[in-house]
Amino acid sequence: MRISIITDLLKDLGIGGDDSGLLEGLDSPVPTATARNFQGDPPFTATVTSSPTPTITPLPTSTSTPKPPTKTPKPTDTEEPELTDLPADSVAPTLSGGTLFPDLGTLLAACEDNEISITGLRVVDPGPSSGIAWVRLKYKILGPGTLDYQYSDDIGPPLTGGWTDGPGSTWDAYYKGDLTISFSDGYAFTTGGKLFFRPSLNGLSSALTVGPFTVEVWSIVQDNAGNQNYVLHGTYTLEGSCAG
Repeated sequence: MRISIITDLLKDLGIGGDDSGLLEGLDSPVPTATARNFQGDPPFTATVTSSPTPTITPLPTSTSTPKPPTKTPKPTDTEEPELTDLPADSVAPTLSGGTLFPDLGTLLAACEDNEISITGLRVVDPGPSSGIAWVRLKYKILGPGTLDYQYSDDIGPPLTGGWTDGPGSTWDAYYKGDLTISFSDGYAFTTGGKLFFRPSLNGLSSALTVGPFTVEVWSIVQDNAGNQNYVLHGTYTLEGSCAG
């Protein structure tokens, strides 16, 4: 290709017509152009579009309420029947046996507390039984104008025994207990400085006597239906007087 052709082209572009001008034109920056495709469409400028930041959707929070642990039901306790649920009890319990200490017939000291004990006292309440409410001991001083019966506290629970076949069946049990026999309330001072038994604390001094006296000892029982029974175990002897 001849250089004159390039020179003519440069002149058309407004570049100098001599060789120096040609060289300057070659040194000048070449205008840039956006490439076209082969079909001649307008130039396409690529636009960089930033990818959207992915939105992290949190997992749904469970709103269910935790169930409490299932409890294993406890076995139902078998309740003993109330007294009103038991069969009617119209028969009184019985008392038998029993060994007393000191031995029956012993001479008890006047103006002192004498401790009496019993063991092996058997209480039987035939079925249908309402059960035993209480068992006691009692004593009484015999003679003119004697004092009333004096009772011990309730004795029990049983040493052995009880219901023979569950509540409402026969009650069969053995008891032991104590009784305090005190004679001081039955004595009064005399001018001689001695105490003598008298029938009543309100009695006249002329009613004083020297005894000796007899003291009966009993057992008494009551069931829950109110039926009572009693038994005489025997007697002791009481001194008629004591030193003041």
